[in-house]
Order: sequence, then C-alpha cells, then structure tokens
Amino acid sequence: MADIIATIGFRKKLIALHRSRRRAAAINYMRIRAAKIAKVEPSEVKIDPELNRILMLNAIGSTSNIKVSISASAGKAEVKRFVEKTANEHHRQRVLRRLILQQRRLLFLVANQITQRRK
Repeated sequence: MADIIATIGFRKKLIALHRSRRRAAAINYMRIRAAKIAKVEPSEVKIDPELNRILMLNAIGSTSNIKVSISASAGKAEVKRFVEKTANEHHRQRVLRRLILQQRRLLFLVANQITQRRK
C-alpha cells in the first residue's frame, strides 16, 4: 500500500488536559488516529523515534497540527513525520534545469551552424 499523508490535529484533544498529561495523550492520540486512517489496530502502529521526539517536545507548549506519512502493510502501520523537499533540494533541481536548458541551447546553436555551413 502506498504511503498516506495526513495532517493530525491535537488542539481539541490536548487543550482540555493539564500540561503534565499532554505528552502521553499526544502519543496515544497519534496512535489511534493513525490506526483509524490505516485501518489497523492501534497496538499494531509503530511511531518513528523522530516523530516521537517531536511529539514529546511540542505536546506541552504547542498544540499545532503535525503532518505525517503513514505506511501500512500486512496489518501493521508505521507513522513517520512527513518532510517536504528542503530548500537545498529545490535549489539543486533549479540548477540542474538551468544546466539542461543551457546544454539544449548549445546543441541547437551547433546544429544551426552545421546546417548553415552546408548551404
């Protein structure tokens, strides 16, 4: 099964809880929501250590949404933080596109010069 990208909101769930109980509630809520999206049991959901660390750090102060990638197979699901392409990757792709365009222009100019010499 392909990865499912979902945004999980914690505000309604965590805002009513005392700050000391938010960490465990955030992890449990993430597990339950991922299980529901992937159609598996909550006990079969594995949360990535990086995502777990982010939840632990952000659960107390920030109750913002977190974008996750859920991959499910054979009755098990794995939840990871969804990371879009970074600025460096975008820059690298832009540079590669420029290089390809320059090569095409050079090939076009060389082809034109060859055809003009034949005439």
